[in-house]
Amino acid sequence: MKTEINMKKQMRLLIILCALGLSNIALAQKKVLQHEDKGLWNGIRNVSISNNGDYVAYAIEKGEKDQSIQLKSIDGNAVFSHQRTKSGNFSYDSKFLAFQITTWKDSIKELKRRKVKKKDLPKDTLAIYDITSASLTKIPNVKSFTLPKKWSSVVLYQLEGIKKKKDTSTKKKVDSLKTKQKLKKVSKDNGYHMVVRELNSGKEDTLKYVTNMQS
Repeated sequence: MKTEINMKKQMRLLIILCALGLSNIALAQKKVLQHEDKGLWNGIRNVSISNNGDYVAYAIEKGEKDQSIQLKSIDGNAVFSHQRTKSGNFSYDSKFLAFQITTWKDSIKELKRRKVKKKDLPKDTLAIYDITSASLTKIPNVKSFTLPKKWSSVVLYQLEGIKKKKDTSTKKKVDSLKTKQKLKKVSKDNGYHMVVRELNSGKEDTLKYVTNMQS
């Protein structure tokens, strides 16, 4: 019975999304489309439906502009939205929505025009939205993240290799040199540090040099 109810909820959410798409088509039929008109359309990307069928999250994309994530209830009411986003997913218990916040595309284009190296470009931020409390937690410098498919309580994410500021004191230079000799460099080959975060409490534990992260 519970599975049947959830399926009905999910079908209702899909109907809402179809209605959004059809409204775009209806507007487009009022005139002959030109190539440049494509950039004016709102496209729906990366649709995700919560397991309990109460919510749907999707990205709105308009031409070359940045995507924005939209969270709506089964009734079609807006719950939450955020600009500059990608990869939105619900936790297994449908209580949290996790996604990444990116830098403005125009800013990245300008940095690349100035020949800024890829490793020095701004990093993404992991955002965790608590649907119950309507609160948003942000974690900077995140390379990627995943939510376990059948485990509600955690999110796993990998941190980028961030350079630390140099210390000019002699003693700390020596200590730092000894530390570098003992530790491997975080990289694609050696792996990145993976953090296991408990969603409800915010407690974290770090596993170092993880080369493959799967839920």
